[in-house]
Amino acid sequence: MDIQLGKGIDGIEAAERISGLRDIPVVFLTAFCDEDTIKRINGNTGYGYVVKTSGNHVILSAINMAFRLYNSKRILEENEEKYRLLADNSTDLITKLNEKGEIVYLSPLCKSMTGYEPDELMGSNVFSHCHPDDRSLMMDYYNRIMELPDIFTINYRLRLKNGEYRWVESRCKRLLDGNGKATGMIASSRDITERKEYEKALRESEEKLHQIMNGVPALLSYVDNSEKYIYVNSGYEKWHNTGKENIIGRYVKDILPHDEYERVSLNMKKALEGEVVVFEDVKLNGSGTEKHMRYHFVPHISAGTVLGFFALIFDVTENKK
Repeated sequence: MDIQLGKGIDGIEAAERISGLRDIPVVFLTAFCDEDTIKRINGNTGYGYVVKTSGNHVILSAINMAFRLYNSKRILEENEEKYRLLADNSTDLITKLNEKGEIVYLSPLCKSMTGYEPDELMGSNVFSHCHPDDRSLMMDYYNRIMELPDIFTINYRLRLKNGEYRWVESRCKRLLDGNGKATGMIASSRDITERKEYEKALRESEEKLHQIMNGVPALLSYVDNSEKYIYVNSGYEKWHNTGKENIIGRYVKDILPHDEYERVSLNMKKALEGEVVVFEDVKLNGSGTEKHMRYHFVPHISAGTVLGFFALIFDVTENKK
């Protein structure tokens, strides 16, 4: 478009009015190179300008370049719209941060997850919303995310608008500009408070179970269908005069003396075939003392498959006297 259109508005103002009606690329043609004209062109939605004396081939090249820029801009806007649509309808909270850790985008799920409207958190530093005990960890992770191309998963406590803290799991990846420089990161987050509470309850339940099993006056163990130890109680550790770390994960034949393994292997085979086995045998303890023992092998069966067996071994030496 020529900047000089005669009386009335000039080309720059005409281009502004046209852009308000239709999104089309505009290249300005001018004989003027003064600073004021250039500023007005740069402030417009045009795609550059060409001096009239440049020649037809330069003008055609500028027009082709304008169309390429326009198409690239349109594709970028379409992709951004698609990503925005996905983010706005995601079941996870989508967050975009700049290089300072400041929030520049939050998906609408923000309201139901945190109590805040997205606009209330825009521009705030994400670390200020984390539990004080988690901030150092979060900042360390943020620095690593900005340095490495990997996707990181972080668990931390997030403060809600009502002051309550909830456990959140975020999957984070850095964002790069056209020059490969990290400009921030994007995160997909979900509330995992219930999972954390379940894990805590499970740990407490396991601790109680361990206390009970360690208090039973018997050697308790669980052996899988490959004859590998999965669990032993403290009584089993004391009997063999070693820690569970030296037993769990190893095969029964590697822990028991060879002759003892030969004597009990047939009964282990029966248990792994689904049979409950009870028998007695002589067993040496860690100090080499011979003891009379009663064995109970109880198969662990799930969906018709024997996964292993529980072994309960009682010292009945006193009953034999």
